[in-house]
Amino acid sequence: MQELSVIIPTHNEAHNIAECVASVAWADEVLVVDDSSDDDTARIAAAGGARVLTHEFRSPASQKNWALGQASHPWVLSLDADERVTPQLRDEIRGVLAADGPADGYFIPIHGYFLGRRMKFGAWRGERKLRLFRRDLTRYPERAVHEAAQVQGRVGLCRGAIVHYSYRTLDDCLVKMRRYAEWGALEWQRRGRRPSSLRLLLRGPAQFTRDYVLRAGFLDGSQGLILSLFSAWEAVTREAKLWESARGGK
Repeated sequence: MQELSVIIPTHNEAHNIAECVASVAWADEVLVVDDSSDDDTARIAAAGGARVLTHEFRSPASQKNWALGQASHPWVLSLDADERVTPQLRDEIRGVLAADGPADGYFIPIHGYFLGRRMKFGAWRGERKLRLFRRDLTRYPERAVHEAAQVQGRVGLCRGAIVHYSYRTLDDCLVKMRRYAEWGALEWQRRGRRPSSLRLLLRGPAQFTRDYVLRAGFLDGSQGLILSLFSAWEAVTREAKLWESARGGK
């Protein structure tokens, strides 16, 4: 059977890290890469059996690429601190390790929770990410936000899920979405995208219509409405940040 390293980048995740590490305690190595947290993240992770390394955060992609270089084993599972591995996924991963594949990377369904409710529709409907892969065949291309692993080889799909507790409160949601909007605008600027008044006008209504109506976010109740509104706000903020950057921040 092949061995598995789990990589978890962190910064001030004392409220999350214990449960995250516990959900992968069965792995051969749990590697927490901490960006000099000023809370108890590192201590709690180490107490849970994780190997803790400190590395300065520059971007999500570069932090995970650095972590890959420190992983001890040929297979890697990438997690965020606010995520948990379900027992079904654990058993499925063990099967992949026992067979050493057959694929070189696996997409995993993400079950996102928002304000206490699992979001089955809307913006997070059908979400899946490439999280399990062979270390030596995988890298994260550099980008400012929403980094995604790329595997040089065959990819498959797991049935078991990762549970994602993304936002603890509405304030937490606003803070994170503003950060994503800023990073997204930086990524657009890096790619040479120019601001557009028409996009600024239409982006919010289009995002809300897609998430709440076309992707049936209304079936997720009040949480679905709130998340769709916040996603529309993030989309508008991203466009506005691009406009602001083009003006030199004036």
